[in-house]
Order: sequence, then structure tokens, then C-alpha cells
Amino acid sequence: FLFKNSFGDVNEGDIRFRDDGVLKPAVIVLHGFKGFKDWGFFPFVSEQFALKNAIAVNFNFSLNGVNVGEKDMSNNETFSRNTISREVSEALEIIQAFKRGELAPYSECFKTWSGEIFLMGHSRGGGVAILTAARCEDIIKLVLWNSVSTFDRYTERQKKAWREAGYIEMENARTKQMFTMKVSYLDEIEQHAEELDVVKNFALLRMPVKIIHGEQDVTVNVREAHKLATANQASVLKIIPKTGHTFGAVHPFEGAGPTLLEAIRETCDFFNL
Repeated sequence: FLFKNSFGDVNEGDIRFRDDGVLKPAVIVLHGFKGFKDWGFFPFVSEQFALKNAIAVNFNFSLNGVNVGEKDMSNNETFSRNTISREVSEALEIIQAFKRGELAPYSECFKTWSGEIFLMGHSRGGGVAILTAARCEDIIKLVLWNSVSTFDRYTERQKKAWREAGYIEMENARTKQMFTMKVSYLDEIEQHAEELDVVKNFALLRMPVKIIHGEQDVTVNVREAHKLATANQASVLKIIPKTGHTFGAVHPFEGAGPTLLEAIRETCDFFNL
């Protein structure tokens, strides 16, 4: 689907489901920083949800650096303008558009939708999922994969250089292309720190939540999972041993290993798929 959001940009996404007449929940999947709907495990994971009798909705945030119709990051201009509040707003719009039946050019999946909406986020997408869930009463359950517990992940030295230059640079390790983030991102996470506080928002959630985290994650340390679990003691924490930030998956996808399959199984069980 192609959905024109309130910012005038387009969210491109996929809906996967069994057209079998059986009522099923929708699972909305949020990618993380430098992620996109076709990255690595996302198509496979969404397919597994559909095979387990869910309607899987997987989409690109419109400023994630991926042009419509493409399957990898290439657009630094859009990437540089992205912000956390923008992603939360787009996630909320996608959920409401799904409820109204506006995301697909066919009606079959809505004939089998149970009315339930589940949300899943990976990495920074986990933090975005938490803020989205705190603002949306429609979400019944939430699963976090290797989620951040804060968006403020930069040293004072990095912030000083960022402000002086007006942007911060980072490399796409796969393509070697340099991407930038404007200082507007830094301004937002500092000026709206309370509103964007992941842990405080997480503590307020009342829907069932499961935190799944790789024990050897070097991108988002497992301490962040424990911090979230401590903030909301009704949440369920599952640490998967001997695996990292993507549960062994790479891009381009080369298949699912045992730890990714375990993360999928834990998620499906929690969603009662």
C-alpha cells in the first residue's frame, strides 16, 4: 500500500494475511533506526505472523531514507529530517488508517479482522512503539524486540560537535554511503525530553507487554531491557542467550537461525497466534 500521511509524504507498506475467512488480529510492525520494511528479517517475520493467522502490517516511516518503490536506504535528504515525534505521529496515522480500511486496495483482510490491534517494535522502533501505545487506546498488546530505553544516546562531546556542524554523520555499513541527521533531531529529544521519555511512558502502559532482548546485544545493551522491565513490573521479560541485536539475521536476509525463530515463537505465543 501507499498511504499519504498528514505531512504530505508517503508511507509504503505491505499487508500479509491468509484469506481464509477466519477472524484474526492485526500486528503492526515498526522498524528501527536505519531500518526499513524490507530490511533483513522484517519480511520473513511478517510472513510468519500471517502464517500463524494474523494480519501483518509492515511499513516504512516516510523519512527513513528509503524512496518509494526502493528496497534500501539511499535518500539522505529525507533521512536527515526525521524525528521521533514524526515517527510516533505516522505510526498513529497508520493504525487509524488500517481501522478505516484505507491501507489496501482490497477488502478481504478487513472481512477477517477480529478488531484487535497488536504492536511490535524493534530497536528504536521499540521506543517509538512505547510512545505510540501510550497515546493509542486501540493497542491491545505490545511486544518489544531489543528496544531502546532512551532516545538520548549521545555524549556531550558528540552533541557539541553536532550543534557546531548543524548535523551529525553516520555511515551505512552495507553501502558505505554517509547519512546525516540535522540538529532538529537533537533539539527535539532535549527540548521535549519529558514527553519523549521512554521509561516514563512505559511505566504508564496498562496493556500486556513482552520484552524480548538478545543477551549479547552490543547496539542496545541488555541493561536497557532490564530498565524497562523494572519500570513496568507487569511486563514480561525474555532474554535470549547467545544472540545480538538482530537475533543473528543479516541484510540481505540469509535465513532464520534458531534465536530469530525463538524470538518469533515467543512473540506469537504472547499474541496467542
